[in-house]
Amino acid sequence: MAIIPYALEDCVHVCLATKRANSGSILLGAAEALRETLRAPLPPADQERYQQGCAAARAALGEQAFEAAWAKGRTMSWEEAVAYALEQTE
Repeated sequence: MAIIPYALEDCVHVCLATKRANSGSILLGAAEALRETLRAPLPPADQERYQQGCAAARAALGEQAFEAAWAKGRTMSWEEAVAYALEQTE
């Protein structure tokens, strides 16, 4: 189960690369919430890439829209987040 946040975070970058910052922001929130639930913090080696994704999503959406999408992602179960990520990256 600990691999799921990594997979979600990889999907974030797919979303950002394909101009779907809202979807990427939702997945950022979902991945962070799952990491908290699993007590599996993001390793220091992955912090820079994560921060770059957050910055790109914020820049694309604006702060308010980013925060709203991120909050939406935090409400998802891991099953919902995985299904959403699969939909967004097909």
